[in-house]
Amino acid sequence: MRTKINLDDEKMVGSYNELPPNFKRIGQKKFAQSDFFTYSPVKTQFRQVRGLSEGDCLTSIWVYWFSGYSYVVVWADFWSRKVFYGQGKLCEHDFKIMESRMCYCRSKCSKCGYTQEIDSSD
Repeated sequence: MRTKINLDDEKMVGSYNELPPNFKRIGQKKFAQSDFFTYSPVKTQFRQVRGLSEGDCLTSIWVYWFSGYSYVVVWADFWSRKVFYGQGKLCEHDFKIMESRMCYCRSKCSKCGYTQEIDSSD
């Protein structure tokens, strides 16, 4: 089990006209090795933001949120026929082990409070 992440809190994740916090562009190779192809998103958002294209135009983006406060962003430039990628994290976790036994480990981030439980016997 994991602590519930409130991805609807605009103070934490930004509004629908802003890039998510700590956003950075990535290339195709980095995208191919991102969470997008490893985990299922816990939430998907459509946003229209400024700052990704020439001028002051709005760009339509899709944000795929994953557990642990990470995300991947995908957008396309219709006229150049190119797809672009970005990613980021809301927190660089500093996990402290709270409980550990055999194949089970529960840890909590000392910065944001995110809790994860890993049971490798599954």
